[in-house]
Parts: sequence; C-alpha cells; structure tokens
Amino acid sequence: YVYLWNLSAKGIWKRMAPAIRLVLVATPVAAVILLHNTVELFRNLFSNSEIPAWLLLFGSAGQIIFTLRFVYQWIYSRRRKVSALPLGFWIIRLAGSSAIIAYGIFRKDPVLILGQSFGIVAYIRNLMIGVREKDGEKDGEKDSSSGAKDSSQRAETITEDRQ
Repeated sequence: YVYLWNLSAKGIWKRMAPAIRLVLVATPVAAVILLHNTVELFRNLFSNSEIPAWLLLFGSAGQIIFTLRFVYQWIYSRRRKVSALPLGFWIIRLAGSSAIIAYGIFRKDPVLILGQSFGIVAYIRNLMIGVREKDGEKDGEKDSSSGAKDSSQRAETITEDRQ
C-alpha cells in the first residue's frame, strides 16, 4: 500500500477512476485470501532438495532487502509529508539487487541475472546524481548559507521524479 499512499500524497489517487482504485486496493487482499494455506506454501518453497538451504536463505534475504526499500521510502516520505525517493532508497535497492544477482549467479539463472543487472545501472546512476547534488549543496552552503536549501528538502527535490 506504499504506492497507494504515494499516489494519494501526489494528488493522483483522487483523480483515478473508482474501478481502478478498487482493483488497486483489492489485489493485495485477494492475494492474501488466495494464499490462505501459507504454511504449506512455505514448506514447499523452502524444501527444494536441489537448492542448498543456505542459498535459499541468501536469495530470500536479498529479496527481503530489496522489498524493504518501499518501507524505508514510505517512512521517509511520511515524516516529510511528501512523496520522495531519498538516497537511502537507492542504496537499499542496490544492496538487495546485488544479493539477488549473486543468488542468480550461484543458481546459474540468466533471468534473475539479466532482470536485476539492468536495474543496477540505474540505481548506481541515481546514487551518483544524488551524491553529486549533495556535494554541490555542501559547497553552496559554504559560499552562502542564506539561499541554500537544507539537505532533506534537497533530497526530496532530487529524487521525486526518479523511479
């Protein structure tokens, strides 16, 4: 529901057709209902004798880290009352994606490797842009403290439109 909060924060949610809003709200609920037997599902997912347990745990940890970027972004945005993608979002995304690529390499899975590799280029680019802009901001603060934005405002404006 992080995306729904972001849509609401940007004023897009109210402009969406009611049918689309219903689908967006109902989809996660339907998924939970369909996965009512999660204990059996977990047992089947984590009992693959062809894949060592440590590798399953490593790949799962990478996916969890990758997913936590949404939680981080949601908390960051809620505190500032604006939808933003801070540098930490890209760092978490890069860490999770790197772990998933490593998992894909161990599994010799080209789908995972290729699927995550293209994203890594964008994550690194966004980190470089954010760091460069933060460094420029620090230089601007040295030159004149009166016209410079504070770092949280700057991070919000740099990352707002990147995804």
